[in-house]
Amino acid sequence: KDRDPKVGLKPSGGVVTGTYDDWDRLLSYRHYTFTYTANGELIGKCQGSVCQYFDYDVFGNLRHVILDNGMEIEYVIDGRNRRIGKKINGTLVQGFIYDDQLRIVAELDGSNQVVSRFIYADHINVPEVLEKGGRTYRILHDHLGSPRFVIDTQTGEVVQEMQYDAWGNVVFDSNPGFQPFGFAGGIFDAHTKLLRFGARDYDPQVGRWTSKDPLGFGEGRDLGLFSYSFNDAVNVYDPFGLSGLWELCKYSWKATAPVRIAKALNCYFKWLACTQSGEMECIRRFDNRCQQQGMCMNWVRNCCDREWFYCAVDPFTEHNFLSCSAIPPRFPCGKLYACPLHG
Repeated sequence: KDRDPKVGLKPSGGVVTGTYDDWDRLLSYRHYTFTYTANGELIGKCQGSVCQYFDYDVFGNLRHVILDNGMEIEYVIDGRNRRIGKKINGTLVQGFIYDDQLRIVAELDGSNQVVSRFIYADHINVPEVLEKGGRTYRILHDHLGSPRFVIDTQTGEVVQEMQYDAWGNVVFDSNPGFQPFGFAGGIFDAHTKLLRFGARDYDPQVGRWTSKDPLGFGEGRDLGLFSYSFNDAVNVYDPFGLSGLWELCKYSWKATAPVRIAKALNCYFKWLACTQSGEMECIRRFDNRCQQQGMCMNWVRNCCDREWFYCAVDPFTEHNFLSCSAIPPRFPCGKLYACPLHG
């Protein structure tokens, strides 16, 4: 079915129209116009003659931004496609140390000195506790993981309060930069106003990703390759830039088992790296076949010189998805994921 290339929005101030091309790329919205690479990455965002420019690596990671004031932002990416540093005009100003694919356990300054440490509990990508300057703070976040209040545990003082609109734009921040997390727990860049979620960067000004979904189309997935969380940013969040969380939860995933869910998601995200070698298409092909059968199925296939084990995982068990073996767990059907047999 053909889609109308013009889609209207009616906020309190009147009607705003966005225009799209046949590849679902947003071409204009409000006062902005947009340009893209042939692969779908946003490379230009302009208001008249005032523009911001973006550049990416071969894996689709945003690496370089030139702001409309001439400031240059450069991101440092490690071998696991994690953002581990930020440079401004060539000078390193911020760094991160990770525990796994998503969880930042320490923030560093430009001299690689620890500024803050983070302690996690049951949320996938948002810490509960912040240690900074010899003091301990409690981070209170909403259902999406957006930090709302940061409280000094000794005095009870609110040292930071943050408020957002429905799409994640910061509308109030009492202490900008006190901690690095923003809407839905993404890494917030105060200069670009973008949020980093695992594989991609989200622009809350337009409610879309700056690049298309690396997983492409699939069973139960959002048909908009640039849409954020099924266009429902109030209820759905996407900590890894691949799929709105409710999609992962709609089978056997339960909110009462968040720690086990986090373990499984870590494995789920682990194989994002195979996008760079074409393995993702192989994985997606077999995953779709399993889903079409309407039952739990297990596949062992040689995908691009690497064996992958397909299993349906019940997060209510103590099985750690990172240690999948050749013997599949026998549980009721759930969302199918891939896990490497070795490593």
